[in-house]
Amino acid sequence: MGLWLIASALLALPWRWLWAPSSDGGLWRVPLGLLISIIPPLGLIGWASPAVAAGLLFPATGYVGFALTLCLPGCLAVAPKRTLVVAATLAAVCNGLHPQLPNVPDDWQGINTKYGAVAHDHLNLLREYQIAEDIQSRSLASPARVIVFPESVIPHWTSATDLFWEHTITTLKRHGKTVLFGAIIPATSAPVESRWAHDLTASVAALQNTTANTGESRGRSERGSQGSYTNGIVMRGAETGWFAQRVPVPLGMWRPFSNTGAPLKLAGPPVVSIGDDTAAIIICYEQLIPWPVLTSFLERPSIIVAVANNFWVSGTPIPRVQQSTMRAWARLFHLPVIFAANS
Repeated sequence: MGLWLIASALLALPWRWLWAPSSDGGLWRVPLGLLISIIPPLGLIGWASPAVAAGLLFPATGYVGFALTLCLPGCLAVAPKRTLVVAATLAAVCNGLHPQLPNVPDDWQGINTKYGAVAHDHLNLLREYQIAEDIQSRSLASPARVIVFPESVIPHWTSATDLFWEHTITTLKRHGKTVLFGAIIPATSAPVESRWAHDLTASVAALQNTTANTGESRGRSERGSQGSYTNGIVMRGAETGWFAQRVPVPLGMWRPFSNTGAPLKLAGPPVVSIGDDTAAIIICYEQLIPWPVLTSFLERPSIIVAVANNFWVSGTPIPRVQQSTMRAWARLFHLPVIFAANS
């Protein structure tokens, strides 16, 4: 019903200004400018896009509501009174029909953590072990079918890590459960033997030192800034796979013309299948820009998974902005959204 109302309203707007002479040309210039700011390359740094308002104005209307939101500023510049009446009426009707977000399925659970500077700093290997143990125990104890943990809570996922998780993965699979957790995956170009040897050496050094200071000085692993890696989501249990972040933080993680950092993967898969569900996974920085979200919805997901590691922005409004933005997009496409963040 909302889509039919919007279609009728579009016919009522003064579209003759699109081809008729206009003093300011706002009817087409403003929407075009907004669209250019959403599409890469500008879209890679397009924070705080006005297009996010589509979810608040016209919930459950999808791309139609998105297109209408892009056109609103231009129409307001040309015919403010008429446009305001039509837009306000549509917004009231859409919000009346869909006042709330759909509920997250009962068999999904997002878990927030307080692991601190995991993956943002050199991490004590003993602390890394404790975090992995905590994630495994909480996954096994959860009654949910799908358990979601935050971004990069496993700061070094390799074949050796997979072996360490083998018993938990087998148990999860036996109970039909799947766990999703953020992990940093070293580049496949690095020799497997060297990574395993490094893991073993660092782990033994950490276990041999029982005092906190000694453990911190000798039990740290070198990763992240030295070499390339993928920041993504590892999926284990009843479902197995991984998902790569498509737009890492420019300069901070994605470093153009460099062999270090996380690569830009605009053409990467936008969704993953988990049983009968299709999840659009939006990782941290991607929650602040429209492009990853809009391209994910082209695949018609059934749920949005928004994960983040917010330790680096603790005390700032960014975590609240991320959640508000994701709720707005979820309202626009009328999908449940599940959050998992580390602080």
